[in-house]
Amino acid sequence: MSLGATLNEKLLLGAGSTGWARTKDGEPLTIGTLDARLRFYPARTSGFFLTGGLGLGTISFAGETETGVGVVLGVGWDIRVGSNVSLTPFYNGFAMRSALADANVSQLGLAITIH
Repeated sequence: MSLGATLNEKLLLGAGSTGWARTKDGEPLTIGTLDARLRFYPARTSGFFLTGGLGLGTISFAGETETGVGVVLGVGWDIRVGSNVSLTPFYNGFAMRSALADANVSQLGLAITIH
C-alpha cells in the first residue's frame, strides 16, 4: 500500500508499507516496512517506473518483535485502463535489519493505481 503526490512528470513522493507473513513451527512470522518512497518514471510517455524507499522495518516471531531499518527497491509498469486508473504489475524487494535480526523478501504483485 502506498500513497503520495506528484512532484513533476517523472517523480512521485509518498509513504508506503510492505508486508509478508507465514507460520513457522506453529508460530506467526511477519516482516514489514513503513517507509518514505520515491517513484521515478524514466520516460514520461511510458508507464515503466523504479521505486525506492527507506524507513522503519520490523520482524516478529513467537511474540518477539525487532525493529530496525527498512528498505524497498522495485520496478513496475502502469497500464492505463481508464483516464485516472491503471493496472500496475510490480516487483519489490524489501528488507529490514536490526541489531539482532535481518530479513529480506521478494514480492510480485498486481496493484490498482489511481492517478
